[in-house]
Amino acid sequence: MLIIRRLTPLCTSLALFTIFELYFFIPELFVLWLAALLLLLCVSILFLMGTRLITPWSRLRFLAAPVVLIASAACFLLFVSQGSAAHFIALGIAILIFLYLEHLFLYIWIHEHYAPFSLEYTTGAIALLSLFFASSALFAIHALLGVSSGFLVPVMTIVGFMIHAYIFWMNKFPLRANLPLLIVISFITAELFWTISFLPVHFVLLGCLVTITDYAMLEITRASLLKTLTRGILRRLLVLASSLAILLLVTARWRL
Repeated sequence: MLIIRRLTPLCTSLALFTIFELYFFIPELFVLWLAALLLLLCVSILFLMGTRLITPWSRLRFLAAPVVLIASAACFLLFVSQGSAAHFIALGIAILIFLYLEHLFLYIWIHEHYAPFSLEYTTGAIALLSLFFASSALFAIHALLGVSSGFLVPVMTIVGFMIHAYIFWMNKFPLRANLPLLIVISFITAELFWTISFLPVHFVLLGCLVTITDYAMLEITRASLLKTLTRGILRRLLVLASSLAILLLVTARWRL
């Protein structure tokens, strides 16, 4: 059984990539493909965990990040399912899921081979990508389908809260003690989403702006909670986020 679990990360990632490719060829069956992706992922992770994690809360926590990633990526690909970019995105997601499942397997079953903080780093990447896909998809719904951003702000708030809470949990920050901070960060992300939704640029660029800002905000928060925040770290993060945002805005195609 351990050998089968050892092969689960590779088989699951290959199957996920295959389903994504099937979706690109038959996009009319979007709901079916999304259900297949989520079912495959949930079954694989539950099988991978086996009986080592017996509490439902622990199982739910390890399921949350990849499930949110797949769901947000599938919604994002609804609007960019044409061209080679979609295939590269699907490949990147499959590789990231493989790394997550591989680290999870080592963490649970062969802990002596587990590299410290591998799950934290992988989950951080998954969380940021999920935020990018989710915010970009919501921006696309606003721009292409004409849905008011006011109706989408609560969705962005909930998605942001889930992602931020998961990042806090993976970094071993107590959720209950930091609940007000989580709420404030999620509201700031939602406020940024509403503010820039009126900019006449591509929805992917708007998603990048949200992700960059959120990354800087989370890194500042993490350093503050770890008591390692200095002026140098704060200045470096602000300069990095500002430079990337300005670069994106300057090089963007504005719809005037």
